[in-house]
Amino acid sequence: MEIKIIKERYNTEIAFLVLCCRVFLKTADKEVLVSFIADSRINWKKVYDLSTVHRIRPLVFNVLFPVKELVEEETFILFRSFCMNFSSRIFSRKVECDRITNILRQQGIHTHPYKGFDLAAFIYKDISLRECADIDVIIAEKDIIPVVDILKNEGYEMGNKDFYNRFPKQYYQQHKDVCFDKKGAFGGTFNFEFHFRLSKYSMNTNVLFSQLLGDDYLSPEREYDYKDYYKLLLINNGVSDYYPTLRSLLDLTFFNAEEPGPELERFDLLGRILSGHLFNTPFPLYDAANDQSLNYTSRFLLNELLGKQKTKKADFLRNVYLDFRFSNNMRLKLTTLLLALRFLIAPNGNDISGMRLPFYFLYYFTKVFRLTTRLLIRFAGIEGNN
Repeated sequence: MEIKIIKERYNTEIAFLVLCCRVFLKTADKEVLVSFIADSRINWKKVYDLSTVHRIRPLVFNVLFPVKELVEEETFILFRSFCMNFSSRIFSRKVECDRITNILRQQGIHTHPYKGFDLAAFIYKDISLRECADIDVIIAEKDIIPVVDILKNEGYEMGNKDFYNRFPKQYYQQHKDVCFDKKGAFGGTFNFEFHFRLSKYSMNTNVLFSQLLGDDYLSPEREYDYKDYYKLLLINNGVSDYYPTLRSLLDLTFFNAEEPGPELERFDLLGRILSGHLFNTPFPLYDAANDQSLNYTSRFLLNELLGKQKTKKADFLRNVYLDFRFSNNMRLKLTTLLLALRFLIAPNGNDISGMRLPFYFLYYFTKVFRLTTRLLIRFAGIEGNN
């Protein structure tokens, strides 16, 4: 897609960010960026805000630094301040991650970094270039209990602890990770996510780490290669979230030669189509005339990425809708609806911490009541506005 078209259909600032990504990927020249700035009326504060939404502030700063004299000074200072602070925080998180994983290793618990610094070092060659917040680590499900005990001893607070403490069996079934946070000594927080499963139980593509990476995925001798990282990213950025930001799509452009296997092939193709439109990477060949579900999903996501104006939490209904539209047969569509229904009626951490009942199955009844009440309140609000 031409930058001019993006600018006309959406706005100047998102076109500028897409162009920054192209310059970073070397699919566009710096001179094109300079010409764009000269020929456009850019709202620089909006550029910063949109780069925050799309989680690419370090990348944009890296691209803008050689042409900083063309950037509004106040906005350049915003980028510089964030990146200096982020660099400091990311290195302190790396130190803390190494400290915790060493403690776990001493207890015989094998781990592997997941996303975050490890990925940034591998594909961006600089851990401060990829914006991230959490410290993600892969563990085996059998190690959840000792990991919880060790993190508590290190002063970390566990998320959903009421659910975990009261109904551990159901917790393991519903969750894919255990999360912890702790305030740092010099401000900020350390947020750990220990992933014992790759995908959420509500997803059509339900793959285990061992199935994706092999039984030795936590072996101390195992070094992940490009194929391993690409499969992990496809699950995380594509299957789980449907490429919600420019950063989530950008991650995958470094792996253009990889083959993900038949189960992930459509998500791989979807990502390549979006990258072709936005980042000017090679456009994949596919049977566009006969794959309407792929065409619709790519158009939907392209419009969503370019029209995105604010940061949103994960949208369950959006992903269910996309799962349904993206599925290329009725069996998968039906599976999507059944998994969504299962997810909606299953009690979660909020249900359990909000009311103390003696047995887990009783929360199913309160969940139905809570969802119905929320829908009625929402409907009443809509009616009132009308």
